[in-house]
Amino acid sequence: MKKIFTVTQDLSIESGSSSTSAKVDLQAGEIKRVAIYPTGTPSQEVDVFIKDTQTRDELVPATNYRAWLDGNGGNYYERKKPVQIKGGRSITVHATSTVEQTTDFKFQIVFEMEYTPES
Repeated sequence: MKKIFTVTQDLSIESGSSSTSAKVDLQAGEIKRVAIYPTGTPSQEVDVFIKDTQTRDELVPATNYRAWLDGNGGNYYERKKPVQIKGGRSITVHATSTVEQTTDFKFQIVFEMEYTPES
């Protein structure tokens, strides 16, 4: 039987900056869903993307942070953005804007991972 567990990472683009990144070490399993929970609105548009930390391969292409927000309708799990990222490695979450932020933009990214426990 598959089990679901949650991994979270806090990020912040500080005022006067245009980007941030954070490394996330993943356990075995697979990320199936992801969502962003901001504590406010950025002063400039922000794109979010994910790369493999070691190979630098792009795992999720850059899209506006709004596309990562928890959706409406459905249950807690289904409202999140669907992705397929294998675990057991490190990934880096990047958030960038083309112009420096005039206020801090803070958010938490939440990964819903699945794994099958050994019997």
